[in-house]
Amino acid sequence: MRNPKSDNIKKILSEKKADAFILVSRLNRFWYSNVDVNDGSFIIITQKNSFLFADARDINACKAIACVDSIVESVGYKCFIEFVSALNFKKIIIEDNITLQEYEACIKPLNIACEVYDMKQLRSIKTNEEIVLLQKSADIAVKTIEWVKKTIKAGDTEIDIAKKIHIHMLELGASDLSFSPIVAFGKNGGNPHHVCTKTKLKENDLITLDIGCKFKGYCSDITRTFWIKKPSPEHLYMYNLVKKAQAIGLKAAQVGVSGKEIDKTVRDFIEQDKKYGKLFLHGTGHGVGVEIHEYPNVNRNNNLPMKPNHVITIEPGVYKEGFGGVRIEDTIVISEKGPIILTKKSPK
Repeated sequence: MRNPKSDNIKKILSEKKADAFILVSRLNRFWYSNVDVNDGSFIIITQKNSFLFADARDINACKAIACVDSIVESVGYKCFIEFVSALNFKKIIIEDNITLQEYEACIKPLNIACEVYDMKQLRSIKTNEEIVLLQKSADIAVKTIEWVKKTIKAGDTEIDIAKKIHIHMLELGASDLSFSPIVAFGKNGGNPHHVCTKTKLKENDLITLDIGCKFKGYCSDITRTFWIKKPSPEHLYMYNLVKKAQAIGLKAAQVGVSGKEIDKTVRDFIEQDKKYGKLFLHGTGHGVGVEIHEYPNVNRNNNLPMKPNHVITIEPGVYKEGFGGVRIEDTIVISEKGPIILTKKSPK
C-alpha cells in the first residue's frame, strides 16, 4: 500500500545519507501507518520498503488498514534488534520523541551511526489525504456548533451543553474529542481556558464555544462567540473588534509569511484599541493535525515562514475578567492561492 508520507521521509534519507528512518512513539507510528497499535511497536522506512512491527493481538487489524509494505509479528525489542542487525544498516535516523528507555533498549544495542530528526517539522506539511481528513473533522465540529446555536436556550448550564456537544459529535461520526469543550457564558468568557461549571445561561449573555473532535485520528478546532438575545453595547463593541482582527489574521496567513508576522499583524490591530488593546492574552494560533496543538505556531516566537499545506488556526480574542470575553477561531490550510478555511460553513 503506497504511503504518501513516505516521499518526504525518503527525501530525508537521501539528504542525510541514511539507510532507514525509525519511528518508535505511538503518535508518530499512527501518523505514518494509520493504525494505533500497542506500545513496543516500531516502524522502519527505507528507500524501498516500510515495515511495521506489531504483536499478535494487532496483526489482523494492521493487515486490513496499515499503510506499510510489510507487517512483522514482533515479540519485543529483541525481535526488532535482530531484524535491523540483519539488514546491515550503516546509519539510521530516529524520531525526536523517543524516550531514553526506548533508546537504551532498542537503538543503542544496534551500535550503528544514528541521527535524531525533528518530527514536528516533518508532520507540519500535510498530505492531500490528511487535509481531506482534517476537513471531515472540521465539518463535524461546524455542524455541532451550528446545532448548538439553534438549540441552546436560557437556563441551560455550561456542563449540560458540553455533554451535548460530546454526544452530538460522536453521533456525527467523530471517534473522540480533540480536547474538552470550552463553554463559557457571560462573565466566564473572560477566562480564555474556562472550565465548564453549572453556570446557567442568561438571555443577554455572550456565549463562547471552543470545540473540536477527532475523525480517523485528525483533529478539528473552532471557536464562535454569539448570543441568543441582544448583547450590551460594550459586548458588541468587543465582538466587532475581535471579528475585524480575525479577518485581518486570515488575510495575513500567506505562504512565506512567518507565524510571528501574522501574530504581529493581528496584535497591532487589537492593541491600537484604547478599551481592549491590552487584553489579547495568547498567541494568534497554532498548528493542527494528529495533535490539537502542533507546529507551526502563530505567535511572536515563530520566525519561520508558512509553507503550502501547513494547517493552522487563527483565533484572536480579548478577555476582561469579571465582564466577559470574545474569541473567534477558524482552522485554515495555507496555500499558494491564499488561506483555505476548513471551518467556513459556520457563520460569524
